[in-house]
Amino acid sequence: MTPRDTLILGAIQLGYTASLAPSWNKFVNAAKSLESTQSQKLHHFLTHNAQSAYGREYRYGSIRDVKTFQDRVPIVDYDALEPYIMRAARGESNVLCPDPIKMFECSSGSTSATKLIPYTDGLLSEFSAATNAWLFNIFSQNLSLMGTQSYWSVSPSARERGCTEGGIPVGFEDDTEYFSPIGRWALRKMMAVPGTVARIHDMDAWRRTTALHLLRAHRLGFISIWSPTFLTLMMGYIEEELDNLLTELDPVRAGSIRAALDTHGQLVGQAIWPRLGLISCWTDGYAKTYVPGLRRWFPTTPIQSKGLLATEGFVSIRLQGA
Repeated sequence: MTPRDTLILGAIQLGYTASLAPSWNKFVNAAKSLESTQSQKLHHFLTHNAQSAYGREYRYGSIRDVKTFQDRVPIVDYDALEPYIMRAARGESNVLCPDPIKMFECSSGSTSATKLIPYTDGLLSEFSAATNAWLFNIFSQNLSLMGTQSYWSVSPSARERGCTEGGIPVGFEDDTEYFSPIGRWALRKMMAVPGTVARIHDMDAWRRTTALHLLRAHRLGFISIWSPTFLTLMMGYIEEELDNLLTELDPVRAGSIRAALDTHGQLVGQAIWPRLGLISCWTDGYAKTYVPGLRRWFPTTPIQSKGLLATEGFVSIRLQGA
């Protein structure tokens, strides 16, 4: 990356961060009146979904308060919702909600087999609103990230992106698809590893390609993954194959990595990516046990928990300086 490229990247990041400010302000204002905000959200949800099959079954249209909602609508797991999801996957409309299903995403979860999660434009908008506020907080509180690249998890697709029985697409190409078109454009300009890597179905080829992109990204500043093990496994691979990988890099970049490793005395993230300022990943629940393994590779890099964030929904975010 040339100095000119760095300046362009910094300008893109500044512009993108500024575009996130309205989402941040909306989030802050909503947080000032939590009860009112939640009441409005519940009212919109019930009104909007009252005529869906699920809404009619639990009589959403006659619910007027939180207590009635809690008493009438049961807490369910995926197995209870699966019959409704399968109806939608076969092409039936207005099952769980009146909005058209844009696509399904596969989620293995932590306690069950693969699940199909329906996505609508409304759900994607909610993801975008939450991630916009989260990213504004990250970039505004970590100005050292300006002019750096980012790595968002790009996992290999186990199969070609397919469709359900009803012809609805299954699978995201990469994590940036949660964002608005403008957000996707900006993030992809900042990405150290392009989303096209997800199209590599051979695991060995995907791992090697990802490692090479990361090693070339000398201005990597931010890493966003899901499980800590995703990154620890990648670092283990880089360590094992480092000599071979370095032969495929530009000689100047390879030389700088070797010199940094000599200085640090071991392979750690800071030696390869001196600008790395933040790692975002799960750190709670079952993932907590894997954080020490991640710390082996990144002993001083700040790690921010993703909070309660999963394929199924965006529930909470962690903030800095708030």
